[in-house]
Amino acid sequence: MPQDLELEIRIIKTFVLKDKQKRFIQFVQSNKNRQKFIRELAHFSHFETKLFTRLDGNKTHVIDAVGRSNNLKDNCYVISESVDFDRKVMPLDEALELVVGYQMGTILVLNQGRNIYYEGEGQNECYLSKPA
Repeated sequence: MPQDLELEIRIIKTFVLKDKQKRFIQFVQSNKNRQKFIRELAHFSHFETKLFTRLDGNKTHVIDAVGRSNNLKDNCYVISESVDFDRKVMPLDEALELVVGYQMGTILVLNQGRNIYYEGEGQNECYLSKPA
């Protein structure tokens, strides 16, 4: 699956701290440097925290929380440390089954980028963006 550069840039502009946006956009615009952004996902600390709700990491609770504001049958775009998932488009319910608890830095892009779910490497490092 080819990279959806426009969507990745929109995610960075919407959810990442202003002072980090330019740098991360430069990373994703270059195939050579994209891995620098991907490596940051393990313990990503550059989100605009006021835009997120922390989830407890329990797979059932995460799926329920994401499902309340998103259709689980809709497709999502995946940005991930895992080459098995990165740059893939898949049904949200399938993506959540693969990602929740996997503890690989991953962003699930929901609703064409209006919402995201993030899971880092740390235990219970799970965040869902608040509805706009």
